[in-house]
Amino acid sequence: MKFVVPPEGGLADNYTENKDYVVGERMDISWVGGSVDNKYNLVMFQNRDPDAEVIQRDVPSEGGLSWTVGTSKNIELSGVFYFELQIQTDYGGVKAGPTCHYFNIVSVAAMASSSSRVSGQITAASGSRAPVAPTVNGDSSPGAGSMSNKTMIGFGVGIPAAILAGILIGWLWLRSRRRRERAITEASDIGSGTERDIYSKAGLPAVYRRAVKPELPG
Repeated sequence: MKFVVPPEGGLADNYTENKDYVVGERMDISWVGGSVDNKYNLVMFQNRDPDAEVIQRDVPSEGGLSWTVGTSKNIELSGVFYFELQIQTDYGGVKAGPTCHYFNIVSVAAMASSSSRVSGQITAASGSRAPVAPTVNGDSSPGAGSMSNKTMIGFGVGIPAAILAGILIGWLWLRSRRRRERAITEASDIGSGTERDIYSKAGLPAVYRRAVKPELPG
């Protein structure tokens, strides 16, 4: 003989699959496999309380009943309960029979409070998340006054490169100018050839050579 609804009992103190039943709702209890030679009482125990509450006496050996969830026990102390099909003896007593898995009896107020807490937690969690900018082709669109990661990376790479390029160009120009000045100085010290030849040796362009006026004779 075993319970069908709630399911048959398992390990002691295993509450992992407890189902909640609210006070006042209807619960369809069922069982199978009893002996027709026995008489049974359907009783309910609060967990760790040895005193049973009688749900119904003289229930059939196989079948069930519809029960309005409720208890005279203080569910503030413990909301965990289980059924037992006690077997009536010939001497007017009872002996232990099969039990069902634990289940929870909760009040309407407790259920409403639990629902409110869950709703508040979901609202708080959704409100704490930062807004996510819409994406286009996998790139995040920057908000007003902000720059995208690609723009910042471009600045980070482009600015140092531009500075290095400017330094290199300036250094090349300065080196070329010093070489020309040195060539002019060396040609003047030698004193050979015309002034046109001196500037030609210095590598100066023709326009620059024409712009230089010869020194007046002393």
